[in-house]
Amino acid sequence: MFTAHNLGAWRDRTNLFISYRQSYAHHPAKRPRYNGPTSDFDSESAGLLNTNDGDAVIEMDVLPPRWLDIQDEIAQHLTDVSTRMRRLDQMHAKHVLPG
Repeated sequence: MFTAHNLGAWRDRTNLFISYRQSYAHHPAKRPRYNGPTSDFDSESAGLLNTNDGDAVIEMDVLPPRWLDIQDEIAQHLTDVSTRMRRLDQMHAKHVLPG
């Protein structure tokens, strides 16, 4: 029925992937940002790129989530609606009076 020739060559790499994922350090140790006093010569002779080995840790959760901006917009719209409703009530009261 189905043979390797009909389906093409394939291998199940799931276990290999899982072992790679488990052996990878997801959060490498952070290096201290301040290494002590340095002289002007050290900073002048240093290159533009950091020479530390390893990957840089980039914090992505510094900004608040997008839904907070939307929540603020909605709160502003609700404030505008209540202000306009009060003004409309005043206008209705003014026009209802005989005059």
